[in-house]
Amino acid sequence: MFRLIRRLSLICLWFLSGAGITPLSAQTGDYTFSLNDALRHPKYETRAVWLTTLKNLDWPRTPATSPANVRRQQEELCQILDELQRTGINTVILQTRLRDDVIYPSDLQPWAACLTGTPDKAPGYDPLAFAIEECHKRG
Repeated sequence: MFRLIRRLSLICLWFLSGAGITPLSAQTGDYTFSLNDALRHPKYETRAVWLTTLKNLDWPRTPATSPANVRRQQEELCQILDELQRTGINTVILQTRLRDDVIYPSDLQPWAACLTGTPDKAPGYDPLAFAIEECHKRG
């Protein structure tokens, strides 16, 4: 066993020392990232963010307990998406399932409490469909 560990260590050191490693990129010179470059080439590079709904950390902050609060909850998401778009993010990964509850209509799982503050209470709209629609509006 000790010999195997020693051999693996030597192989790792050999790779880390640069032996046999070729550059992954043929790019030379300094390259500085600019937001303009990111916005011009959105389909060649994925710049993603994870939006969590767990404990209302990212979204939603306002419980959907009335029609006015539903609008406010939706506006919160729109503000987040607008800011992400401004910073060059082109992919949003939205947490849709928490702990055996979900943020979309389901016959199998209850509604997430993060939406209304009450477990298994419908918010009065489909948050996932709304999020997808808003993301598509922003490309």
